[in-house]
Amino acid sequence: MKTILLLRHAKSDWGDRDMADIDRPLNRRGQAAAPVMAAWIADHGLIPDLILCSTARRTRETLALVRPAFADKVPEALDEALYLAEVPVLLARLRRLDDTVGTALVIAHNPGLEDLAAELSSFAGHMPTAGLVVVRFDITSWQQIAAGGGTLQAFVTPKGLQQGIRHEP
Repeated sequence: MKTILLLRHAKSDWGDRDMADIDRPLNRRGQAAAPVMAAWIADHGLIPDLILCSTARRTRETLALVRPAFADKVPEALDEALYLAEVPVLLARLRRLDDTVGTALVIAHNPGLEDLAAELSSFAGHMPTAGLVVVRFDITSWQQIAAGGGTLQAFVTPKGLQQGIRHEP
């Protein structure tokens, strides 16, 4: 059994329109949302064995706010290829994971994460900032990940958690 947690970075700050996209930090709303999502992950026993994170500032800041919810030191890999990555790049990265990893958390961007969730499972929604999609696979090797091969376990958003809305099949 393999599980992926697809976490879109938290809300970024657009105050400086001249700032390069990769350098945009989180805004206050994003800084508040990331720990909420991390708490949900931890409360549901979905502590990752590995965290893959885009090198964009907003994803790295999301990672810094998520990490404290995980009691143990979880290895992380910052990966430039995940910045604005599309489905083929994301799939290729997941397929290279060591099979000792049971649960992987991917912190990256849309539309790639949303498209990946739809490619792998029955997910058909919009993934807002700090949105989380959990997909499980009945496989023994990450190389076996295939289109439609996953089962959507949860779709959670910060706003939904505030309103008591849970999108869990």
